[in-house]
Amino acid sequence: CSKEEAKTILKQHGLDPDKEILALNFSKYIDTWANKEGGSMGKEAFVNVVSAAISEANSRINAQIAFICTQHHDVPLTREIMAKVEGQQPKAIFTNIEYNHYHIKALLAEVSLLLGMRLHATSLATSSSTPAVALPHQPKVEHYLRRLGLQEQVLNFDGFSSEILAAKLVSAWQKKEQTRQHLDQIMPAMKARAHY
Repeated sequence: CSKEEAKTILKQHGLDPDKEILALNFSKYIDTWANKEGGSMGKEAFVNVVSAAISEANSRINAQIAFICTQHHDVPLTREIMAKVEGQQPKAIFTNIEYNHYHIKALLAEVSLLLGMRLHATSLATSSSTPAVALPHQPKVEHYLRRLGLQEQVLNFDGFSSEILAAKLVSAWQKKEQTRQHLDQIMPAMKARAHY
C-alpha cells in the first residue's frame, strides 16, 4: 500500500492526512493486563479510564483520532471506547476486517503517535518511525519497546488511572519528533537483524 493510497483511505474515513493524527490500538484481553497483586481492571472500568484519558489528552493536543484494530475480535471493545471519547476532532476506525497488514502499516506511517496494546500495531508503527506509547497486555510488547530504547514509553497497570494515561500521552506527544528521529536512527539496524 503506497503513501498516496494510505492518504486516500484516511480521507475516505473523514480524516485529513495533512493534519496531526493520534492512533489508538486496544486489545480485548484486558483481563491479562493485571497488577502485581493479581487483580484485573475489568472491561467497564478500562473503557471508562481509557476514554476519559484520551478525551483529556486530546483536549490539549487537539488531534484527529484513528482507532486501529489489528485483530478482528478487538473491534467491539474499540468501538465502545471510541463512542465514549469526547471532543470535536474527527474520529475513524480502521480494522483488519477491511484492511490487510500492508494497509495498516501504511496508515500507521501517516499518524503522529500511536498508543498501542498489541505488538502487531506497535511494531508496524515503529518500523515506519512512528512514535509509540505502549499499554502492554503481554510482556512481549514491553520487551519490544525496551529493545528500541523506549522503555519510558511503557505504561504499566500499577497506579494506572485516566490522569496518568493522559499525562503520558501529552508527554509523548510533546517529544514525538525527538522519538521519531531516534527511530529513524535505530530502525535500519533493527530491520537488518530481523532478516537474519
